[in-house]
Amino acid sequence: MGLLSSFFALHLALSLGIRSESIDEKPKSPKIKILSVFAEPERPSPDRRSAHLYGFELALEEHPELQEKIEILDVSLPRPLSEAASVAQNAIQTHKPDVIIGGSTSNHAFVLGELADQNQIPFVTPWATHPDVTRRSSHTFRTCFNDHYQATKLVDFIMDEKSLRSGLILTNEKESFSVGFSQIFENRFKEKSGKKLHRISYRNENELTTEDFKKLEASKIEFVVIPTYEVEAAAIVSKLGSALSKGVQFFGPDSWGEGRIINSVLQSLPNPPQAYVVSHWSADSSHPSNQKFLNQLQAKNFQLNERISLASIAMSFDALQVVLNAIRASDNKSKSSILSALKNTDVLISRGRLQIKERQPESLPLFINEMTQQGPKFVRAF
Repeated sequence: MGLLSSFFALHLALSLGIRSESIDEKPKSPKIKILSVFAEPERPSPDRRSAHLYGFELALEEHPELQEKIEILDVSLPRPLSEAASVAQNAIQTHKPDVIIGGSTSNHAFVLGELADQNQIPFVTPWATHPDVTRRSSHTFRTCFNDHYQATKLVDFIMDEKSLRSGLILTNEKESFSVGFSQIFENRFKEKSGKKLHRISYRNENELTTEDFKKLEASKIEFVVIPTYEVEAAAIVSKLGSALSKGVQFFGPDSWGEGRIINSVLQSLPNPPQAYVVSHWSADSSHPSNQKFLNQLQAKNFQLNERISLASIAMSFDALQVVLNAIRASDNKSKSSILSALKNTDVLISRGRLQIKERQPESLPLFINEMTQQGPKFVRAF
């Protein structure tokens, strides 16, 4: 695979055997350009590929009739929002894509959704869970559950299955995801007549001290919810672990990823607390389409290690499956035709059947895993 320009654009189709035209060949129709825009990986794989590219390769193999018609251009977005907006805008102007896939966070997805509306390009995000991502943009589609669903189900799990009634939620005011999730969680907690939910808001995790948490000891907190991203959540857990009473349980949304960093911190504590994380995908799912995906992944024999999330591969596989299905169903392969086809999505993905309504799935499974010494352990599916 080659790199194109300073955007590190990946012509993934080349790796699948697509040839460039010779002078004597008849002119071919322009390829449909898919712009892939995800945040720069914090932990790249040994071959420097991000997890989503493995997922894309598997999805393209499911559609051999489209391989010579598709060109995937991969752009790494800087994590700072202002820089990401500039890079994404330049990539759109340079490559003039027909479809965009990406948005590692809701903040990134808001930026990409605005650019998609301005340029009238369909945009599919496999990760952005903030409900407003699809509400604000008429060109944005989600292939994952949203925060309303995961926050609601996490409250149900905490109260109904863990029988916990008094807790603490920590909210990063700079993250739209954290703020939105916290509000939905609080509302659901009140609906179910929870005993007491404390809330601490912060703008930088360094603002939080063990003294802040020790002040809550008298409240007899039973659980802590940390709706922020994995590295920050791990830093907070390291402080909380020594400040709160033994027996306090920790819970995190999908932003914890597979929770490897957090689990490492937890297991290093003298008395590791119980901790649970919400996930979009699980290798333990017995759905036939998931088993098919796992078999396909195993057959490829990718050189993966612990830095590569299988869930990330699956989510990217699903997103591109949705896009390729829409391209097949579109009348003239134009952006407007693909947009219309996306609105009527009904396709099998690794997590089961995906039907889109109002630019987001009508239903998708949600998995809860427990953090253990052996790694994430499947506990519950909703």
